[in-house]
Amino acid sequence: QTMKELIYKKTDQGDLRIRIYEPDAAKGDRPAILFFFGGAWKKGNLDQFKTHSEHLARHGMVAACAEYRVSERHGTSPIECVEDGRSAYRWLKSHATEFGIDKKRIVSAGGSAGGHVALCVSLADEVNAEGDDLSVACDPSLLVLFNPVCDVVSRADRLKSEDLAGSISPLHLLESHIQPSILFYGSEDKMIEEGRAFVERSGEIGANTTTTSGTSSRISTKEKSASFSPRRSTMRSNIKRDADPGGPANTFEPAIISGLSSLSGLPL
Repeated sequence: QTMKELIYKKTDQGDLRIRIYEPDAAKGDRPAILFFFGGAWKKGNLDQFKTHSEHLARHGMVAACAEYRVSERHGTSPIECVEDGRSAYRWLKSHATEFGIDKKRIVSAGGSAGGHVALCVSLADEVNAEGDDLSVACDPSLLVLFNPVCDVVSRADRLKSEDLAGSISPLHLLESHIQPSILFYGSEDKMIEEGRAFVERSGEIGANTTTTSGTSSRISTKEKSASFSPRRSTMRSNIKRDADPGGPANTFEPAIISGLSSLSGLPL
């Protein structure tokens, strides 16, 4: 596999990088995954999902990790985080031919604030960066989310108004659709209730929702049966302790591997 680091966007606060991990396999219509790091919209770095990206690239997926503006380095708000996430997704999709990616099989993924950004790639339709090509749809095939922030309205103090918070609050944007998704929370995570509320809301709009809870520090093999058919809106919420995206590889398997394998057709 090879890794390339490129600039996908230029902003007044600086250039934004994306790392592309390409499989050794011949290029073709390969599935892809785009990761966003966590860090409370304040910090974070491109190394957080390096291990995950390398693993998936070894098995035939194109994996990417995208930088987005954060308050400690760029003096920005969560609005800019979402703008950049959607820009990164559009950039990757627009370069699908170059990297041998199947545009219909791109996964949006991330942890904590990055999980929020990954969700908003799909849901925050009104938040777009100036200069983005809006003809490129933000339509990931699957969402893989580690302890994502789902309720931004309850954190409206970080933005200028509750209306702005609502424009990037997945729980409040979930009105008519959601892609097949998998959510992971630690059983003692303080954000677990908003994750449960998101799953419940997804059921109210017609998504087939299943919640699995437990106290194990590992994702148990019995959870491999999650359904990820692109023709169905299936929410799989796996609620676990120690589901840390920056932690050991066992937090990444086997439920996530099962879902990505189903989507990609690869024996991950």
